[in-house]
Amino acid sequence: MTEAEWLASNDPVAMLAVVQERVTDRKARLFASVCLNLIAGRLDDPRIAETIRILEMWLRGDLSGSAIGDERRGSLTAHVLAIPHAPGPFSDDIMQIVMAALGGSGPKIRVVAYLCLQVLIARPHPQHREDARQWERDRQVQLIREMFGNAIRPVNFNPSWRTSDAVALAQTMYDSREFGAMPILADALQEAGCDNEEVLSHCRDTSLTHIRGCWVVDLVLHRA
Repeated sequence: MTEAEWLASNDPVAMLAVVQERVTDRKARLFASVCLNLIAGRLDDPRIAETIRILEMWLRGDLSGSAIGDERRGSLTAHVLAIPHAPGPFSDDIMQIVMAALGGSGPKIRVVAYLCLQVLIARPHPQHREDARQWERDRQVQLIREMFGNAIRPVNFNPSWRTSDAVALAQTMYDSREFGAMPILADALQEAGCDNEEVLSHCRDTSLTHIRGCWVVDLVLHRA
């Protein structure tokens, strides 16, 4: 995929294929977590919704206790399997996602992200019935660009832009998951000498929904 094709793309699955070989485990988990949260919001079966809620918390690292190891993963798997699930294609798809995620990290988490995209596109939100699948694709494309920026030509981020003010703002937003200070982050970066229009415009675009994993915030915090 060329840079022009990336910037014009409306195919989230193709875009995910571009980044999946180099995306870090942390980034993949955050992306899968957001997708699962979107799925959970449209489920009628509370039992499946509870499964997704638990898995989404695990993926984003919000379950109490130490880092998830084999024992912890086995306990979570047992909990998920103990929840009764209504039969049907949607339930089967969800359980495929759940078990893929519990299987490990790295490439398997990237499979989760791929499966999530397929489920979201195949079963768009009922509030958006007109051109619903394309609406869902567009939303997922925005999510991918929010997390990965320009995957073909990444920004060369100057370390001198990581001033104490910029890092503090970015860390506060990352920890709180509240990103209302993005325009202020743009000001702090500009004061530090940042003249990259992609970085500054991403921070100042009020039409965007920023999330943990935002490519600019990650650059400021030097997170892979």
